[in-house]
Amino acid sequence: MFSKLAVKYPIAMIALTVIVSAFGSTSVKIINESIPIFTVAAIRWMAVGTIIGALSHKSFNHIHRKQAKDIIIQATLQMVLGLAWFGALTFTKATNSSITFLLVPIMIYVGSVFFLKEPRSSRVLAGSLVALVGGFLLFGTPAFGGGDSKELIGNGLLLVTVVSWSALALHGKRVITDENINAILSIRFISVGVVAAVLALLFEELPSVDSISLASALWLAIFIFIIGVFSNLVFYRALVHVQAEEISTLLYLDPLIGVISGVLILGETMSGAGLLASGVIVAGVLISHPVHVNRMLYYRRTSHSNFEEFLRWARQEYESMHSLMKKYF
Repeated sequence: MFSKLAVKYPIAMIALTVIVSAFGSTSVKIINESIPIFTVAAIRWMAVGTIIGALSHKSFNHIHRKQAKDIIIQATLQMVLGLAWFGALTFTKATNSSITFLLVPIMIYVGSVFFLKEPRSSRVLAGSLVALVGGFLLFGTPAFGGGDSKELIGNGLLLVTVVSWSALALHGKRVITDENINAILSIRFISVGVVAAVLALLFEELPSVDSISLASALWLAIFIFIIGVFSNLVFYRALVHVQAEEISTLLYLDPLIGVISGVLILGETMSGAGLLASGVIVAGVLISHPVHVNRMLYYRRTSHSNFEEFLRWARQEYESMHSLMKKYF
């Protein structure tokens, strides 16, 4: 169902996955209160990789020997990304993770031009720079700056995370197709899950079931099924059908939602200057792609017909699900 939407409405679905993924840092903070960080990483990545592979085991038939180098690159980047991100969250605030993510759109834009050879857009570049300024302003507020040595280590790991995420998305844009997406994602996630499991066994004490809080268990389920399986499958399925440059501005939704989730759920603070900086980020998004604001729900310019078609599809899906629920429950 969502795979079809990702193909038909790629921009809207990418925006949705970016918003959903923005809760990742906050969810890890909550889960980590009961479960050690590398244990969380191992459970999450092994589960996500296994589920994605099982959803379409036939996709492994589309993996060829000549793709071995690309798959190794994807798995390696995923391991660097996963371990650096989880490690960073043990040293720094969830909001710092979201704010550092502001660097990703610029890297995606540069990579789309020089690595993927996509057309340049001065409007996207201008808007991205404005939003980046907003991000730096946000970094400079008392809420996010002036940390101790551990926070500096965490922020350094976040920079590694940003670089590896950008490289992973750009390289994935080149090698992932509709046919092999499940197989490549499954291999990526299981690889990092195995490494995280080894680290957990070496350096952490496995928690007992009684010590895991209900909140941690619920957020772990969300972290696996929604932020993990759903977001990755839909994001990369949609990425196949759009240029990388087109998604760069949408990625600014991640730090904004991440900051909001950190403030509302974890009780982290944001000053008035931080709110002002957030406004600068939004201005950068609007400068970059004013057209995307108008077509967020419908990718092509034939907005009304596409939107009405989407509503008809949603109504049919609801009625089908409702009848199914009545039949069995």
